[in-house]
Amino acid sequence: MRFGLALPHYGFSLPGRPASYAATAEWAARAEELGFASVWVSAPFVFSLGRYGGAPEPVDALEPMTALAGIAATTSRVRLGTLVLGAPFRPAAFTAHLATTLAALSGGRFDLGLGSGWYAEDFEPFGFDLGTIGSRFGLLEDLRARIEEPLAAAGVPVVIVGGITNWSWTAFIVGGLCLLLAVIFASLTSVMPRSGGDYVFTSRIVPRV
Repeated sequence: MRFGLALPHYGFSLPGRPASYAATAEWAARAEELGFASVWVSAPFVFSLGRYGGAPEPVDALEPMTALAGIAATTSRVRLGTLVLGAPFRPAAFTAHLATTLAALSGGRFDLGLGSGWYAEDFEPFGFDLGTIGSRFGLLEDLRARIEEPLAAAGVPVVIVGGITNWSWTAFIVGGLCLLLAVIFASLTSVMPRSGGDYVFTSRIVPRV
């Protein structure tokens, strides 16, 4: 079994510290030292914790491909991945060029994670049409088909999250299982806000004194 680490790269990831490349690269280097197989950076343009009961203001976040290009130069073994790039924002030629360049910079350690997109705040403010789930899946499948050949030639693995083709069902099922586990975890825990803006998880199945 291999483990990957989602790197801290949001303004809320590290208490008391803003989003910064230096902090993210530091965590990537530490993950490599500890034996993690891969590190990942997600890709919303903007993000906030408003939908989860936190502050509604958008938080800082690093752009994943640029950040991973830097991390490629400061690591030597750990694989690097996007978690995930939204297909509606990614022209095929541009995406393939970025991915193959990052694979070259990292010595073949890059995994391209793609998804259909879901976060509405990434769409309307920047002039993208959110559309329907079906239309976004269609864009995802179209992007995958267009970049499959050049990425295969460059040895870049593609991970599809939320795809509907036969070969992507494994990722789709794994994603569903992760969601189920998250729901179970949420049903067994409560979130208690602390002063300072961080949160403490407490179990509902452990007796409290």
